[in-house]
Amino acid sequence: MRTQRDKAFHTPYAARGHAGVVTLVGTAVASILWLAAACSTTAPGPRPIGLTPCSRSFVFVDHGRPAARIEIPERAGEVELRAAEILRLSILKMSGVDLPVRTAREPGRPGVAAIGFPADDLPPLAASSISSLRKDGFAVATSTGNLYIAGGGGKGLIYGVVHLLEKYFGCRRYSPTAELFPRQDDLALGCLFEVDNPANEIRIVHGEFVLDPDYRDWMRLHDHRALYGEGYYVHTFQKLVPWQEHFASRPEYFALMNGKRIIDQPCLSRPEVFEIAVAKLREAMAAQPDRKIWSISQNDNPSYCQCPECLKVIEEEGSPAGPVLRFVNRVAALFPDKTISTLAYQYSRKAPRLTKPLPNVEVMLCTIELNRSLPIAGDPSSASFVRDIEDWSRICSNLYLWDYTVNFSHHVSPFPNLHVLQPNIRFFVDHGVGKHFQQTNTSPGHEFSELKSCLLYTSDAADEEDSVDLGGRRI
Repeated sequence: MRTQRDKAFHTPYAARGHAGVVTLVGTAVASILWLAAACSTTAPGPRPIGLTPCSRSFVFVDHGRPAARIEIPERAGEVELRAAEILRLSILKMSGVDLPVRTAREPGRPGVAAIGFPADDLPPLAASSISSLRKDGFAVATSTGNLYIAGGGGKGLIYGVVHLLEKYFGCRRYSPTAELFPRQDDLALGCLFEVDNPANEIRIVHGEFVLDPDYRDWMRLHDHRALYGEGYYVHTFQKLVPWQEHFASRPEYFALMNGKRIIDQPCLSRPEVFEIAVAKLREAMAAQPDRKIWSISQNDNPSYCQCPECLKVIEEEGSPAGPVLRFVNRVAALFPDKTISTLAYQYSRKAPRLTKPLPNVEVMLCTIELNRSLPIAGDPSSASFVRDIEDWSRICSNLYLWDYTVNFSHHVSPFPNLHVLQPNIRFFVDHGVGKHFQQTNTSPGHEFSELKSCLLYTSDAADEEDSVDLGGRRI
């Protein structure tokens, strides 16, 4: 393939000191200024120190002097360590103060930024929120002179740290080489309690930027290579049933079109094809036991089998997706502990009339045919896709949206689709999509890469009070 969050109760106030300093490496200043305006509702400049009784509930740095330490559990894992290091380095960049990071059986008092401790070690209000946290969700709270950051699994602790740094201290990452950590010698938080769950389970803005771990974690993005079986992301029929091994001796294993067997796709009605594909998949799964998502999906061409058996299924289902989904469901039934992914792409985009995906089947719905100059919801030429996503959302609770926000022919030329990015994300989420792959041009030198990545991440919802975006945060 070419190739609500929970409403948070909070009474926040952050103390800030001196004016910001931007670190720019290899990115034009004018572009970054535009990014800053687009990605933040307020300029991340200095904010005066609060005068309310709650304005200094937790102090990191007191007028250039260390006033806190960072603590993580004695058996801290990779996420706890990563969250603590992001917090430490960010404080250092802003203030020049290097706060110590220590392990502890339980958080000390006062002046401790406690990251990743269990509910028993949290203040009651924060502890009560733990059960509501989903994967990648987080809770942050100040209480009795401490700061507490709790996570719901995944990278929730990391995202909790980033949330505090962005919202209360104006820190930003605009690209892997452009960041903003405002210089200030007084860093404090007010009374706060916030709970945040992501609106979407998988958030991918495809391109080179996501290869940078600092950028990826800051923007709350995923890399598909860390989620799917290696070599089993999309277009896998060729890997499962290689024509080089079987076509010469068994051409009936492959698609019949216009009276001839061709190598483009397998014939999904043949029981031998199913057996070959399952054997290959078992072998791959055994070699990668940690991977949970595996693709069983059509090759990247417009052909599909039209033998009598396959045509019968297509007629019953009203779509060439019928043979594909029936085949995929049979595979998924053999691997109930895995997610089996498939494509609704080009000829298989229309949902089948009868067959429903099993609960462990993921359907990747693709938008490759659509107009890029208008938002999908209001574009008459996209009406068939609107029907398709409505039909799929009625039968599948595991929709993955593969969207195209790139001009494959001219990557570095202007491609004026900025105005459709956020409305389309909102449209997808409104139709039950919880997983997103945005195939865009986020590589150095491509047209507005930094801006497009930012807009795809920070997509508005219906109103400013309830926002929906790939990362699950409000702008």
